[in-house]
Amino acid sequence: FFAFAAFSLTTGAAFLTSAPLLSARARFNTQRPSIANAGTDRRSGLSTAITAALTWAEMDAQLQQGSSSSGKQLIADRIRASDIPQDRLVLFHDRNGWCPYSERVWLAMMEKRLDFDEVLINLQSGKPAWYSDVVGTSQTPAIRLSNGRVVYDSARILDFLDSEFPAHPLLPSDPALIRSAHELSAAFSKVMPSGARPSSRGAFLFGGWGSSPLPKAAFEESLDRIEELLTRHEGPFFLGEVFSKVDCLYAPFLERWSFQVPLLHSEGLEPRDAARWPALAAWFAGMEERVPSYLA
Repeated sequence: FFAFAAFSLTTGAAFLTSAPLLSARARFNTQRPSIANAGTDRRSGLSTAITAALTWAEMDAQLQQGSSSSGKQLIADRIRASDIPQDRLVLFHDRNGWCPYSERVWLAMMEKRLDFDEVLINLQSGKPAWYSDVVGTSQTPAIRLSNGRVVYDSARILDFLDSEFPAHPLLPSDPALIRSAHELSAAFSKVMPSGARPSSRGAFLFGGWGSSPLPKAAFEESLDRIEELLTRHEGPFFLGEVFSKVDCLYAPFLERWSFQVPLLHSEGLEPRDAARWPALAAWFAGMEERVPSYLA
């Protein structure tokens, strides 16, 4: 129950197209001290998180504000394939905010200020029958260009976006920083807990495909490694003062961990702890203060 509540409460807060749940995140952040001081009683932390969540009525009211992207949103199981614009850039991604890989791409596209439509896929009930015919794969996320070309896999899409849409690049022009970006991106699979389930729901929280949370030491080791990566350049982001695709790559997972890990291991384990992981705490602050789409 606690594990489910941990990632259920943070799903929308971590997937940034869900504005109502971002309000819940804001509430939750203001109450973090009580969670950090919850001692070994995880119920105290969970109670705080539940109190911070919006009501269904509040979420419904905020959803009326519309899409956070510049284009329109289409619900996949309510449309036909022919309803999807053929002459537009389209992002196919998770509807409910479970998927951190979808968030990677959404954040990048928003920061590049691209004009795109969204097709929201309900990964829990299954993709519509037309999906693989339209996209050419069963995977999400995927993007389709106005010329019909489709690119899928979040890391590949991040690499592709700058080559196709050079404005507002996700990589700096400095060759040394480009090399560093490739190294930091490749390090992702090495710094995340080994043997953990990388699936969309509860990514890197549980061992294998079982239901047991990873031990506290596994999270501490990963956070130590991420802290070291963030100290390689001076500034809040992975490349220092420059927000880049590397931040997009890590952001969904670190954001989720900032909520989930304290609920799974409340014995003094807080990813935003500036005393223990100062570079990581500065990264969270930099994302929230300097990346508009992160809190859009």
